Formats: sequence, C-alpha cells, structure tokens
Amino acid sequence: KFQCDDKTFCVVSTSAHHAVYLNREVITLLTSLPAAAGGRWDPVSALVRRQEEVLQEAAFMFTDQESAAAKLHDLLPSHLQPLVQKVHGSVGFISEPFWLSVLAKAYRLQVRDLVNKSRIPIPANEGCLLLGIPDPLGVLKEGEVFVQCAYDVPDISKADGAREVGLLVEGGVLVYRNPCLHPGDIQLLRAVDKPELRHLVNVLVLPTVGERPVAACCSGGDLDGDLFSVIWAPDLLPPAQALQPALDYDAILREAGEPLGPKNTTNGRFTEEDLVHYFCRVVANDTLGKIAHLHLAFCDHAPGGAMEPLAVELAKAQSLAVDFPKTGIPPKVPEDTLKAVKENGFPDFMQKAHRDSYTSEKVLGTLYRRCASLDVDFETAAAFDIDLALLLPGRAAWAKGAAHCHS
Repeated sequence: KFQCDDKTFCVVSTSAHHAVYLNREVITLLTSLPAAAGGRWDPVSALVRRQEEVLQEAAFMFTDQESAAAKLHDLLPSHLQPLVQKVHGSVGFISEPFWLSVLAKAYRLQVRDLVNKSRIPIPANEGCLLLGIPDPLGVLKEGEVFVQCAYDVPDISKADGAREVGLLVEGGVLVYRNPCLHPGDIQLLRAVDKPELRHLVNVLVLPTVGERPVAACCSGGDLDGDLFSVIWAPDLLPPAQALQPALDYDAILREAGEPLGPKNTTNGRFTEEDLVHYFCRVVANDTLGKIAHLHLAFCDHAPGGAMEPLAVELAKAQSLAVDFPKTGIPPKVPEDTLKAVKENGFPDFMQKAHRDSYTSEKVLGTLYRRCASLDVDFETAAAFDIDLALLLPGRAAWAKGAAHCHS
C-alpha cells in the first residue's frame, strides 16, 4: 500500500476456538432464501426450536447443580475455577445467595442478548468462529475447506474444571462473515479431511484455487486476520439450489465514483490540516449503523426480504460504508428504501419506542416476542444457606458499613 523501510514482523492474532452466535443479519438472510428449494429445509422452525432450547437450558441452571456449574465455567476466568469446584462440592450454587445472584445476572444477560440481538448460541459441536487462512499446501479443491477444532467442555473432576475435546469436521458447512447483508454472503462449502493439514487446529483453511476466493465472497473479506463463522448443524444448512451468487465487492468499489476530499497532498505529505479534514469526513459520513438498521427494517416488511432489489442496493451501500474510512467513497442509500420504512414504520423487535412500529410477522418478530417478557430483573429469596468458604476472617469489622451501603 505504501513504501516503508520497516521490516518488523507483527503477529495479528493466533488461532483460537471461539463460540459462534446467530444474529439478526444472518437470520434475515437464511429466511430470505427461496423457500421452495430443498423441500424439507425449514429455517424458521429450526430457529424457533433453537431459541427454546437456549431458554430452557438457561432456566435449568436454577434447579440443576451441573447446569449451574457449566454456566459458571463459561462465565468466570480460569483463576476462579478452583473456587467454583470448591462450592460445587460443598453447599452448591443454587442455595447460596452470592452464587445465585451471579446465575440470575447471567440468565438476564443471556435473555437480553436474545431480545435485543436475536443472539442465538450454536453449540461447540455444531459450529464455531475461526480465523481464516489460505491452504499452505494447495491440497484443497474449489469448494472444499478444512476444519479441525479443539475446545474445552466443563468437567468438575479436572483441576481446572474442564477437559479438551477434539473434532474433525466433514460434510457440508455454512461459512459467512459479519457484517452480512446480501444473500450471496452465505457460502455453502464441503469440509474434508486432509491428513497433510491435521497439524492445523482452530483455523478455517480455505482453498487457494477457484474462480473467486471464498473470503472475498463472504462480505468482501480477505485473509489478514478476518474471523469466519462456520456452522455444520444440519438444520441450518440451506440446500445448494437456494444459494445466491456472491456480490463482486471490487466491482462495486470501482463503479462507486470518486472519493471525497482532496486528491493530492502538499508535496506528497499529509499535514495536520489534512488529518483534521479526513477525521471530519469520516465522522460526517459514518452511516454504517444507520444502513444496517435500515436494511433490517426494510427486509422485515418487504415480501422477499433480503432478496428484494432495493435490499440488494442497501447491501452494496453497506459495503461502501464499511470501507469508507479507507477509500473515502461514501455510500448512496436508495431513497425508496427510506420512503418505505417511513411509511411502514419499524418492526416491534427493533424496539423503536418513539417511532411508528408494527407487529412483525416474520421469524425475528416471533423470536423477540417469545422472550421479551423474560427480560426482567428479579430479587432472589432470602432463606439460603451461607457458604462458609465465602466468609472471611475479620468480616465483623465491615458488617456495619456493608449494611449501610446495602440500605
């Protein structure tokens, strides 16, 4: 991108296993794909069922010690795991006030994620978020990927409260990258086993052959540290005939017009005034969140969802908005989409309290209303056994002050 004498080698990030979550964007794309394709594939039922399972699992931690221990293992840092094990072996979590309050907050946070973002977690044995890398040996064919995961599962019998599980994925996988607003951003690929690549763990290995790079098809991504959502749950894999061609994001950039601001700097150098003007242009044209919200509202009311031509234009505008700080080319939002949302209002799941709203009939509305009433804070009962492991010497000196703060 520019000439430089610096030869420093920098590590951007290292491979790791991350949990993957569905969100409103990918749910909109999945449910916008042609319904007739595939026959038995029903993403709406799958999404509703998965949210119900999440809500039930969240409720179990108030009645089941093992579920409570598993949730605390996911929430707390490693240096607190021995304390979790100690409590698990004594009075337990669901009958001790402090730990019950932690579980209550965890429950509310999880429900709030569902209400505000439709953030549905995918189990570790059905999907993950991985760093994308190119095939170093050139053994993958077009449409193939290599995925090998290693992740921890709760195990109270272990010193750190967890044991590692390995998984080599084979078969169909859904690959996408956030943000994703165009149906073509979803790629259906085939995970294969390549013995030559088994030393690579917790990365998404992508082929270096093919008409177009897979990363570029996923919201115009590349392999400089991008993270990709990888899901192999059968009920979330669309049939191949339902998939849509990916956008050519490079072509969108070429056809977008001239960048804002001066084309040349003084003597080839940037002055402080140039930087000030650049900063102001970025702030004034920061439409990333606005376009995403507009796309969400428009797709909910439009019969074709993200497949609508105007929704596709919004997806193109979003790609320009993402790159605006680098390119200086501002996005152009179609006026018809603004007019449509102004006339129809916003769906109820967007929670626009001071704007015109309507009850959404699509799956995002169903998911929202199912768990909205659960997003409440609640006081825990007072009749509990106190875990003596939490009572520290000298506590009496602080009792009066603590009572004053509490009142």
